[in-house]
Amino acid sequence: MTVMKKIQFMAYLLLTITISTLLTCAIPGGTDAQKIYSTNIIEDDIQNRLTYTSFDTKFRLTAIEVGSVHVSQLSKNQWHTISLNYYFDNPVVVMGPVSSNDALYSFLHAPSPCIVRVRNINSNTFEFQIDEWDYLDGTHEEEVISYLVAEQGSYTVNGMRVDALKISNVNHEWTNISFDQSFGSTPIVIAQCTSFNGGSAVTTRIKDITTNGFSIKLQEEENNDGIHAQEDVCYIAFESEVSIEDKVYTANIMMDENIEVLRITHFTETPCLFAGIQTYNGGDPCALRYSMLLKYASGIQMKIEEEQSLDKELNHCDENVGYLLIKQGSVCRSIAPFDDARWEDLSDQELGYDLIKTLWYNISTVFSQAGQIYADEIMEKAKNPGLGVRALHQQGITGRDINIAIIDQNLAQDLAHPEFIGKIIEYYDTGCEVSAGEGTMHGPCVVSLAVGNTIGTAPGASVYYIAVPVEKADAAYYAIALDWIIDKNKILPDDEKIRIVSVSAAPSVSDIWDNSHLWVEAVARAENNNILVIDCEYRTITRRGYYDLGNPDLFELFTFGTPKYPDNAYDPTTVFIPVSLRTMAEQYHNGEFSFVFTGVGGLSWTCPYVAGVLALGWQVNPDLTKEEILDYLFASAYIHTPTGNKIINPPAFIQMIRDNM
Repeated sequence: MTVMKKIQFMAYLLLTITISTLLTCAIPGGTDAQKIYSTNIIEDDIQNRLTYTSFDTKFRLTAIEVGSVHVSQLSKNQWHTISLNYYFDNPVVVMGPVSSNDALYSFLHAPSPCIVRVRNINSNTFEFQIDEWDYLDGTHEEEVISYLVAEQGSYTVNGMRVDALKISNVNHEWTNISFDQSFGSTPIVIAQCTSFNGGSAVTTRIKDITTNGFSIKLQEEENNDGIHAQEDVCYIAFESEVSIEDKVYTANIMMDENIEVLRITHFTETPCLFAGIQTYNGGDPCALRYSMLLKYASGIQMKIEEEQSLDKELNHCDENVGYLLIKQGSVCRSIAPFDDARWEDLSDQELGYDLIKTLWYNISTVFSQAGQIYADEIMEKAKNPGLGVRALHQQGITGRDINIAIIDQNLAQDLAHPEFIGKIIEYYDTGCEVSAGEGTMHGPCVVSLAVGNTIGTAPGASVYYIAVPVEKADAAYYAIALDWIIDKNKILPDDEKIRIVSVSAAPSVSDIWDNSHLWVEAVARAENNNILVIDCEYRTITRRGYYDLGNPDLFELFTFGTPKYPDNAYDPTTVFIPVSLRTMAEQYHNGEFSFVFTGVGGLSWTCPYVAGVLALGWQVNPDLTKEEILDYLFASAYIHTPTGNKIINPPAFIQMIRDNM
């Protein structure tokens, strides 16, 4: 695969749903076997297409990651890289203040005033340096500096309002900034220069903070000309006077250059400190420095430190200083619609029914007592395929004696999930190169949506399952899988042949997949052998929608798109399938069975759903050709008014087949 294709494929895989949370300490990956095999929900908004993949990766968060580093500076050209534990979509980074350890070495040389400079912010890395003022040599003794990375946006963390944003084109002139939403009281604002367009050391200065915004500029050392290039600046604004024992504390104080002591006895270990001067009472360039009062965090000393490029005086008038103390290693989260809450402990969050039904959660998610009642109810309701499918099952129309094939990511090969145990006739691996006991998120979901006992549209059908290594982004594996199915069909009796292949991927997309032409050629071979293939691009006939959880069989309440991404565009070549607000099977390891609910479903879920419905039709009339059965599927669809879009209508589909026998 070319470098460009690898980049595109990673972008295709690693786009979207963010996890937001409450103040807690979390360890990604590690020995937590369930989370090692975590999965991102992947989205292509331009194509209005959603697919899924299982990926051994760190989690993506909406909210805040906190940490600290011990670092020395060998020269003014040295930069250091921070690798984050989590991935962010639009990270906002602030650092500091810098500790005052250099004062301990003052018998060798005088302390060196400094600030922190940040650059090259990516989804889970950024660079920084201890930026001494220009009149100094840039070498610096080891210091301790805290860093805070927040997802861009406005949200609430355990009742504390947070506003985080990256702004561009900030220079030596004052720039007015407006918050996305007004605060209830004057917030604390901490800002950080996050680019290196101008080489001179700069500090951020802030003034006129109100509930609606503030003013900011960059300030060089006093001996410079005072003019600076335009830079990117990140800021985080948060409410003052917030105290959560052993987790977070915020406050505003008035101080001058003299040392102020911040008591932190309500923390059990040394917290991370973030602080910023909130006023512009003194015009001399300055920054904050700090030191620990005691090793075990009974207090912090903080001072306003001027630079001495023009003169030696260090007196500074009173300034208002805002600060945030937060537990080391904390991950701050606020549960928001469409968050990933799998395996999370949300027992201290009072979440309502309407919010829970948007989340991505599993049976290992812990809710409050009231929230658990809602979550259990939602998960059970969402097992229903909807749109009259269960009424067909009660009539004995279950896809009995019909064989389908699924090409997807590998399963845990005990193949024993209660939803589909005994239903997989044969399992073939094209080259996944994983342990037989390890599964993915995607595979169990698609099997359960097709043939699951309580979830599937065709619980009586059987499956030939072919596993492919999606992470290789090579359509050749899909072509191999399809050719395996074609060869298998040649030796099967007529009444046992594979009728349809469900492929919850788009291997024909050449910009993302290598050898996409091999898939297109394999589909043509399958069709010549009377096998119907449905995928997410080349042979897609489906679009996303969702039913009403309280009335899953009412077509009038069916909604197009997903709760997060509506889709009302008219398309007569597709039928809409219920994919959001669905429960599916989950199994990452042999013998470990679970269920997962998603408030936002993808196009991936349409393929097994419609494959199961077609299996119902073939049970009623096994003599139908693939062309005839698709004609019935479209002709029987429910026509939505006023869009004219078609919604899959399983009862009408079966009735039309019966009427034409």
